[in-house]
Amino acid sequence: MEPINIVYTCDDKFLNYLAVSIDSLIDTMGQEHVRRLSIYVVAINFSDEQKKWLSELVHKKNKDVNIYIHDYTLTGKFNKSPYRAIEIVTLVYYLPGFFPHLNKAIFVDGDTLFLDSVEELWRLDLGKNWIATTPCVLDEMSLNTYQRSTKGYFWSIEQTMNAGILILDFHKMREHGIMEILEEWTEKHQASIKLPEQEAISFNFPVRKLIDHKWNWRGSIGFSEPYLSSIPAASEYSKIKPAMVHFQGPLRPGNALLNSKYFNFWVNRCVSLGLPLPRRKKVPFNIFLTLMTQDKGELFKTTGIMSFIDFNIIRLPHIIKCIVPYILYRKDPLNFKFRTFESS
Repeated sequence: MEPINIVYTCDDKFLNYLAVSIDSLIDTMGQEHVRRLSIYVVAINFSDEQKKWLSELVHKKNKDVNIYIHDYTLTGKFNKSPYRAIEIVTLVYYLPGFFPHLNKAIFVDGDTLFLDSVEELWRLDLGKNWIATTPCVLDEMSLNTYQRSTKGYFWSIEQTMNAGILILDFHKMREHGIMEILEEWTEKHQASIKLPEQEAISFNFPVRKLIDHKWNWRGSIGFSEPYLSSIPAASEYSKIKPAMVHFQGPLRPGNALLNSKYFNFWVNRCVSLGLPLPRRKKVPFNIFLTLMTQDKGELFKTTGIMSFIDFNIIRLPHIIKCIVPYILYRKDPLNFKFRTFESS
């Protein structure tokens, strides 16, 4: 049977996240399929010791799993962009060149946790498409809010995307010059784009094969884009049984202690690997406010010209109520837990 190719891009600072994701990836695949697994890592600034450690981790977990490490050194590409990680996130353009012997791969962000076998996703037929993606938002309300954050215009929910997981047909990417198209567009618009690779793919290739939300589930906090949606849509999203959890920045397990079983799953796996937990950062007040009031529903939906009024009048009592808790949080962030939307 053909190998199941999984590709990550990761810099040395995210090695712990990568290790947890790979560990969960291997654990969730049955013995029948795990021997088909080949893991490819585009390693940025990894030391020889880090590469050796990662390889040993995989082989100790399962000797049948292959891991290949491709070294990459940052060159300052797209240096007019205010997005500091632009060169890292756009490496997805160049994967067919990094791994010329591969015709297909699943690209995965390092800040993820697998809960089900990726073999199911590998079987998804791309048809005539070179890529499969998960929509970033859920309904028209969230679409209207989301598209205001970019310079472009999204005319459908399906056109939006989150790059936490992608299925890529490398053969079609080479055949149709996808790398060149995305690189040229990013070079031209680098100074203004906010989400570089996502906007490049969305605007140049608006029609794509869609991946079920369970494979890129971002519902462990009410801060991610799906919760910009209407209450019914967000409520249904929170009931999804995830096959993969994507911990979006700025709130990852290393950033805040959240009352979330999936954060706990991640922490427990990290500890079981003998890894130190990432240093926790204090979130700014606007994110704290969102986390503390995410159960207030429609109070925090802002659309059209009413957004300014909504913010200054409707939200004001909640802002005031959050000031003292925020002071307490800043004093002891390690022991402050937030509520979440996730289903039990």
